[in-house]
Amino acid sequence: MVSVKDIVDQYKWDERKNILDLSICYINRTPTTNLAWVNGRAVVRATAGFLELRGNHGNMTYIPFHRVTMIKDKGKIIFDEAVRRVIEFADEFYARPDPDRRDHHDSEPRSKLPG
Repeated sequence: MVSVKDIVDQYKWDERKNILDLSICYINRTPTTNLAWVNGRAVVRATAGFLELRGNHGNMTYIPFHRVTMIKDKGKIIFDEAVRRVIEFADEFYARPDPDRRDHHDSEPRSKLPG
């Protein structure tokens, strides 16, 4: 899976991409709003675990990657944390051996089927 850092680094350093095209949504830990959006202009850099953002008044804000919920490129969603978690859960779920898991074609648990 592509990480937030990978996306930001690609848009910041790849000359075919433009960081100004990004909009980033993150969980905002203020009493007035739960989610906040910033445009790519605010991104200073992506460190090992944080997005470093510059606010309107020059103040620096550090957003941990786990609080980033969505990234859009010119309005098109290119990263969606909720979808990523569902995909990871499904991959882990179906990778586990579970003799009682039923296939949609099976009426019996797999452990009772011949073969």
